[in-house]
Parts: sequence; C-alpha cells; structure tokens
Amino acid sequence: MKKRDVILIITASIILGFSIQRPEGIYNLLINSLKALIIILVNIVAKDITAYYFDGELELDLFSKKIEKKNIDRKKKKNIQIIPLGIILPPFLSIWSNWNITWLAPLTFDVKRTPFQSSRRHGLDKYYDISEYHIGLTAAAGIIANIILGVLLYNLNYPNIAKLSIYFAMFNMIPFFGLDGEKILFGSKIIWKITTAITVIAVLATLI
Repeated sequence: MKKRDVILIITASIILGFSIQRPEGIYNLLINSLKALIIILVNIVAKDITAYYFDGELELDLFSKKIEKKNIDRKKKKNIQIIPLGIILPPFLSIWSNWNITWLAPLTFDVKRTPFQSSRRHGLDKYYDISEYHIGLTAAAGIIANIILGVLLYNLNYPNIAKLSIYFAMFNMIPFFGLDGEKILFGSKIIWKITTAITVIAVLATLI
C-alpha cells in the first residue's frame, strides 16, 4: 500500500470518527475513528484483492468535485479546481443536523493495470486494459465485504459497528458522483441490481 493511500485512509477514518457521533472527548473520538478504520480497511482490502486478481492496482482518492474554470485565452490550460468533499461533507452534515445525518463515503477509487502484468491466467496471451466490468466487480467486492462484516459483528453482539458497516455500504452504493454504486452500474447492471438488493435487505434488517 502506498504512503498516500495510508494517509487517505487515516484521514478518512478520523473524519468519519468525528462525524458518526458527537465527540465526547479524545477517547471517544479515537474509538469511533478505530471503528471507521476497521470498516474502511475491510472495504479496501476486498477491493485490493479483487483488483489484484484482474492484474490491476487499486488507487485511492478523496471523494471530490472537479470544477473547470474557463480561461478567456484559449491557448492557456484550463483551470481545474478540486473540492475535497470527502473531508467537507461528513463533518458539515453532522454539525448542521446535530449529528442526525452524516455522509459515509469519504473515499473513491480507480483500478489501473499493473505494468508488465501478463493476463495469461485469464485465458489471454496478450496484455489487456482494466475494463469498467472489472472496476464494477472490484467495487462490488468492497460492498459485499462490508455487509458480511456487518452480519458477523451482529452475531458477535457488536450492533453499533455492525450497523455502521452496513450503512457505509449503503452510502457507497449511491450510483452517482463516482462512488462504488456508479462503478458497479457502469460495469454491469445485473451485478448492480444484485448488490443493491443485498444492501437493501441488510439495511432493512438493521431496522428490525
């Protein structure tokens, strides 16, 4: 795992640790951040293993919005401003709603083909690029991993972190903004429907 990815994971964990529950001191913040870290790591490890199977490499990034500003002089490069919504949205929504609403999708990802990796184990004799289908399967692996984690934690009598893991999966299943749901939908509508159905059932189970 790259140093940049480690920094992003720790940052996202602290942001979510602050956002999921009103902090009642440093200890409480650390506990919530640790819960978020476990959930994020399970998601990323599942994606990383799937990406590796497809001879790809996982690249993490903050959930962000790119704003392109047009220049009067067409010869100049376009000015692109990146707003790090993954850092801004969770605490903003939590504070604004008095910790009744938060945003649980601080990170996005992409999969790049690992340089000089052969694809012979996939039945091909030449190099190939990572397709939207491969990226969709990688995203789905992360979602399913979080739901499985939630089920396991429920059975181990840890309902709070179990719900958090399932809600994390639910937020990332949103089919917009470059989140996992969008990647799954673009990769395969059938897989998106199946993953969505599993996620909805898991969310409904937390309400019983």
